[in-house]
Amino acid sequence: MAIRLLRCANCYLASTRRKGNFILVQIELAYGWERMDQEWVKRVLRSTYWSPGIRPEVVEKSFQNSLSLGAYEGARQVGMLRVLTDYATVGYFADVYVDEACRGRGVAKQMLDFVLADPQFSTLRKWLLMTRDAQEVYARHGFEVIPPGKCMRLALPNSNWQDPGFVAANA
Repeated sequence: MAIRLLRCANCYLASTRRKGNFILVQIELAYGWERMDQEWVKRVLRSTYWSPGIRPEVVEKSFQNSLSLGAYEGARQVGMLRVLTDYATVGYFADVYVDEACRGRGVAKQMLDFVLADPQFSTLRKWLLMTRDAQEVYARHGFEVIPPGKCMRLALPNSNWQDPGFVAANA
């Protein structure tokens, strides 16, 4: 499968073509929280396994302070991701999501290819991410599972970011 990126004003159009059963998926990829369907993003993240019940203001702040990428099919947003980076040595993918109706069509691949090929990240030494169930998607891009004992975290209480009403309703 070949992916072709076509430059437009502040975005790229990514076309995916498969041999055999010819499929053309044209997705517009654009950086910027301002362009995103912000209500969709907030609703989607609130229902994911990694941020259940996240408060809308926390989503907004996280996207405003990250490099946000949206994937659009026409006027409809169908995917998103955030990049947390110093633009010099390390990058972290967060909140990678593709609308359920669009999964299996190469949207996540297009988003990852787009960011990984972006010249502003050419000096990065490593990319990081966390996933519970999409290791195969990322392995195709060269990601490897970190051996146990190589990564550490400090987990803070969910009350820092979760809506108290969500917690009570799901207790």
